This record gives sequence, C-alpha cells and structure tokens, in this order.
Amino acid sequence: MAKTWISLCGAAALSLALAGCGASEPATEDPTGAATTQETVEPSPGTDAGTTVTTLTSGDEMKFDGLLVSESFNASGEVTLMLDMPGAGELDGVIGAVLPAESASDPSSMLAALPEAPGFTLLATLQSEETLTGLEGEYVVYVANPGEKPWTLLIRS
Repeated sequence: MAKTWISLCGAAALSLALAGCGASEPATEDPTGAATTQETVEPSPGTDAGTTVTTLTSGDEMKFDGLLVSESFNASGEVTLMLDMPGAGELDGVIGAVLPAESASDPSSMLAALPEAPGFTLLATLQSEETLTGLEGEYVVYVANPGEKPWTLLIRS
C-alpha cells in the first residue's frame, strides 16, 4: 500500500514537473486589451462548500525546506480543497496531502504519515476543487514544491 501511494505521488509530481507546473507563460491579452486570467474559485453550483477553516498560499513561509504547511484545523467527515491560481497555465497546479496535525512537527514524522494520508492533485484549469471524506480530528494540509505561480488553497469543512 505504501509503495503504491508513494509511486502514485511520485508519478503525479513528475508529470506536473515535466509539464512545467508553476512555470507557464504569463496571461495573454485579448483584442480588447483585457488580460485573460482564471476567475476566483467559487463553489460548484448546487453544492454546499461549508465554511473556510484555514487557507494556505504560495506566499506563506515554508515550515520545512520546500514544504508549505497550513495551520491546523478540525475536521469531522469531509473537507473540500479549493484552488485559486489566477493567471495559471493549462497544467499549473499543486500537489499535497492532508496529514494528522501531530505529524507536522518534523519532516520525518510527515513522511511516516504519508502512506495513510489522503493526497490530492489540483490543476487550476482542469480540477480546481476536491472533496476528501472520512476525516475525523485535527489536520494540516501540506503542499510540496509550491512552484512559481501565486496561488491560494481554501480549506473548507
């Protein structure tokens, strides 16, 4: 199970790295002169996205080298992650996981918790929202290799 999860995360990370995640061309202008960018993420019609319990942004201070870690939050049931990445290219996005808060004290604890943690890959133009279920307790969201494009990840419960 652990080997499968690590292989899956590695393949996703490699795919985004090869596609230039966070390093696409800047927004283009249309004939009217207005810049073309992605709109701010809104909940899908007909869904209840809940309330935002915390956020994680590309500008946050890295807790560990190459890792952004959110503030801890309590979850009961499901958590919805919503990515907002204005000016994103076709394959720009973030890769991360939702980990128990107690594992966020050091990188080795985070690594040990990864096999059981729900992971996610959000692409700004294809899949900018994901709901994870079966969460009970206190968690943090971490994103590895945050890239160059500015982004915000809303964590809603």
